[in-house]
Amino acid sequence: MMRWLVSVLLLMSLGSGKIHAQSELLKLTGHINLITGKIGNRSLMLYRDPSNREMMLSLRALILEMEKEFRLLARLAKDKELKEMLDFLVYSKDEIKERLQKPLDKDSTKEILDLVRSMLEGGEAVRRDHLKQSGDLEKNLLDPDLALEKLTGYYLCTNLSFEPLISPKEALSKLERIRTHFDIDPTWKSYTTIYHKNSIFVPNIAMVLTDALEKRDEK
Repeated sequence: MMRWLVSVLLLMSLGSGKIHAQSELLKLTGHINLITGKIGNRSLMLYRDPSNREMMLSLRALILEMEKEFRLLARLAKDKELKEMLDFLVYSKDEIKERLQKPLDKDSTKEILDLVRSMLEGGEAVRRDHLKQSGDLEKNLLDPDLALEKLTGYYLCTNLSFEPLISPKEALSKLERIRTHFDIDPTWKSYTTIYHKNSIFVPNIAMVLTDALEKRDEK
């Protein structure tokens, strides 16, 4: 009886440890994706204003934060697929760092955006797989902060003549999901009150983007 009880407790402990590791992995990959989106947008802003020292300092801080998250992720990377993805993310981060050593031009900014796109696609694929395993795909797939970074990136890319990281259709979809997530007034044309419900503030850039996308979608 005692041996059986010990076995059950051991199995429960192992299961609990696995769930905790899964939760930590999802948290880390979500945060890394968010940092990646921010790096892409800050790079666009630095390209637009090369003299912006604050933006450069922000990029350096984001890269340091990303490196810290990579070290944490390395401790959780047990399977081959995740280890290979981490190697790719580290390589891409180093490539971005190298390009930020010099003033950004059109080509180097585009290269950073390509790296950011690949990092996001890889990170989100890993996150999606683990969410499927945990059964929380629909519940946890939307990250409002990352969605807003992507929308901001869409706006910046469009206005700086770069290919956006997401399509107009995906941008509209994210806006609608954010509206639902935050329980925002569905009267989309009321820009004086939209995105200001329940003390939640969404950057004005998203409102400008909404207007532009709606007009494009109506054509």
